[in-house]
Amino acid sequence: MNDTPIPEIELTNDHIDFLFRAGASPKLIEVIQKTLDELPSTVTRNSARNEVQKYVKWGNLDGSVSPEEFSHIGGHFFTALWDGDLYEAFCRADLNNRKILLDVFGERRINADRPKHRPTVFRLAGAV
Repeated sequence: MNDTPIPEIELTNDHIDFLFRAGASPKLIEVIQKTLDELPSTVTRNSARNEVQKYVKWGNLDGSVSPEEFSHIGGHFFTALWDGDLYEAFCRADLNNRKILLDVFGERRINADRPKHRPTVFRLAGAV
């Protein structure tokens, strides 16, 4: 196991490629490639990125398991983002993650995944 603190672990192209081949959506890939320096100053962490950094730390993305055998252990937000459902991810997101999704994708792209009977991002966002 790697001794580097999780937030300092670099995500390489090999890690990104592994995740993509394991079934991660391009939307998740887009989010995890954002560092805190690239996000609004009010965002204090990128939990999707931190989740993947944990997998790197634990050696899960080093080829010991094939992408086809890899299974993430992220929560509801991470799973929705893994699946590429921005609206469901937004619904499951905490304040930090909502800010990230709005910054990376914008309200229109998130609403594009919204079922017709569900409220819009504007109505859900409240004080974001």
